[in-house]
Amino acid sequence: MTIGPWSLSAWTANASRGARLAVGVWLMVLWATVAGAEPRHVVLLQSFERGNIVLDEFTSTLRKLMGERSPGPVTFMEFVISPAGFRAIPEQAMVEFLRSSYANRPKPDLVITTGGPAAAFARRNREEMFPGVPFLYGAVDQRFLTSGAFGELETAVAVANSPTGVVNDILQLFPDTKRIFVVMGQGVLGRFWREEFEREAEAFRDRVRFEWPDEMSYMAMLQYASKLPPHSAIFFVSVDVDSEGVTYPTSRVLTDLRTSAAVPVFGAQSSELGLGLIGGHLMDIHQVSATTADAALRVLSGTSPALIKTPIQQPGPPTFDWNELDKWGVSEDRLPPGSRVLFKKPGMWVQYKWAIVGTIVVLIVQSLLIAGLLVNRARRRRAEQSMRESEERFRLLANAAPVMIRMSGVDSGSTDFNIPWLNFTGRGPEDERGRGWLDGVHRDDLDACRKTHQQAMEQREPYRHEYRLRRADGEYRWILESGEPRFTPDGSFAGHIGSAIDVTDLKAARATLSNLNRRLINAQEQERSRVARELHDDVCQRMVTLAIDLHQFGEALPESAADARLRARDLYDEVRTLGQDVNAISHRLHSFKMGMLGLAPAAATFCEEIAARHRVTVEFDHQDVPSQLPEGVAINLFRVLQESLSNAVKYSGASRYQVSLRATADGLELVVADEGRGFDVAAAMKASGLGLLSMQERLKLVNGEVAIESRPGLGTRVRATVPWQAAPVAVQAFSVR
Repeated sequence: MTIGPWSLSAWTANASRGARLAVGVWLMVLWATVAGAEPRHVVLLQSFERGNIVLDEFTSTLRKLMGERSPGPVTFMEFVISPAGFRAIPEQAMVEFLRSSYANRPKPDLVITTGGPAAAFARRNREEMFPGVPFLYGAVDQRFLTSGAFGELETAVAVANSPTGVVNDILQLFPDTKRIFVVMGQGVLGRFWREEFEREAEAFRDRVRFEWPDEMSYMAMLQYASKLPPHSAIFFVSVDVDSEGVTYPTSRVLTDLRTSAAVPVFGAQSSELGLGLIGGHLMDIHQVSATTADAALRVLSGTSPALIKTPIQQPGPPTFDWNELDKWGVSEDRLPPGSRVLFKKPGMWVQYKWAIVGTIVVLIVQSLLIAGLLVNRARRRRAEQSMRESEERFRLLANAAPVMIRMSGVDSGSTDFNIPWLNFTGRGPEDERGRGWLDGVHRDDLDACRKTHQQAMEQREPYRHEYRLRRADGEYRWILESGEPRFTPDGSFAGHIGSAIDVTDLKAARATLSNLNRRLINAQEQERSRVARELHDDVCQRMVTLAIDLHQFGEALPESAADARLRARDLYDEVRTLGQDVNAISHRLHSFKMGMLGLAPAAATFCEEIAARHRVTVEFDHQDVPSQLPEGVAINLFRVLQESLSNAVKYSGASRYQVSLRATADGLELVVADEGRGFDVAAAMKASGLGLLSMQERLKLVNGEVAIESRPGLGTRVRATVPWQAAPVAVQAFSVR
């Protein structure tokens, strides 16, 4: 006999095992208390074991809703007061068992009963089992609660089951019904409803004869149901226990009845619909569970049970199983107004709607395609004529263009060239077609040229690259070629069309300008270094000497010349501060620490100076930065750090900055980031300031790049990279995202 997770027979035979289980439950509660919010402990007193569909749905829904809606954890302990196989357990033995289960641990916060037998049992023994504990009687018919008024710690969510309502449903669907076989068990619940039903069914005595399974076994009930004559019906209540003392799950009983019964089966509970019941005014068990969960949570939150007045739950609107209506030939016109029909199979149109629509659409599309083909045939002829004329106009335009034009097919082989291209190379069209034009490409640029065109062809994307091409006089000239993909009117890829210009003179001018920038920046660094040395070695030293002299002069004054001594101290402090400022200017002009210790220590010192001067936080980290770097790399990265961090502190409005300097597989990377107000990078580049351009030009001298990511309100991130093989280049390396 199972009572919750415990066995009553095992408890009576071996008390030590029950004690161990009780200790285990207590430890679980203690763990939940330590782990988080203190759990609320609820005892569920079940009328029957698992298998009663109505009470099973009620209990599972109740536990689920309370767990979801409760602000803290809720633990449940279930006990069954009428276990299967024990038809004559003394009530006092059950009371003693429940009381002893909580003898050595805290009382539950709430006791919830499910079903009529459990509610009646709890009302009789509440004070003896759990004195001072609130009780909530759930899923209980109001007829079980007539034995006196509720106390301060009692409340209920009662239901009003209506056997006469079920009989009315039977007679409305089957007006010729003369006999109703009432299927119910021989246990406590069956005996209770037998008495109630006989009393309430008096109103139908002149119209319907009621038959009861007196002392029938389960199999005898099924046989009797299978032999019922026409104009009969079955009213299923429950089979808690048959005459032989055996309990059967509700699902099995309904399935067996549906298979063997020769007449329709009716019931009163929503949980049983879909298992063979034809339907009617059913009690909505899910709604009963939700109402009970709300009442239980109110009790757990501190509301007195006596203040919780829940209306008696009534059967819901008439609800029917379409499959059963169809089986017994009941038209929906005979159903009460406002009825709901569930499990209804879709009609032919609903089942095959999309197949029918698809077939019609296909026929329409085919007709349109045939018409379209005829129209397109005429259009194609006109288009071919127009295309020939257009190609001729394009050829005239291409030959007159001041750039070289080359057209390629889907295999990247060239098909056409304009006259400026042929004049430049001094070769004929037949020599250049296919891959013949590659004969004029410089051998050092040939692989890159092939790779660029192959990738553009495979990806169907534009391309742009520079390469050296032999001119008719034999001189190799730098060519900048840009290509765009071509597509036919039907969207098919047709190759590329490229335009090229001679940029040799432009590259030479760019190289000259780059060399000039290098010389200017080098001259600037030399001048900075000279001024820094003058300040550090001469002016700073002289100011230090002057500060020492002022200090000694003040100390030499007599005590009587207090004002003079105070003035001498003030002059000493001013001269010392001025010397520190001049020394800081010297370091900003030229970092002597970088020359002695390397880039990372110099960057760290600069970050500390910025943080101290502006009273902000600068987080600096570095990783694997060599102390010896290629010429120009250290000083140019240091200048980028100075410019970017100074600008960030001056304009961003942030109080925290991140600076990262690290070595990568490709070179060095410097990142300066803030979460300040940000700015429009494109607009800043067009302004007259030289800071951003200075960073660009400096890194260009060592083949580096700088990228600035910033948007108003989203902060700024400056990322500078320099490759290990730092060498000056003549191309602009600046990206903005």
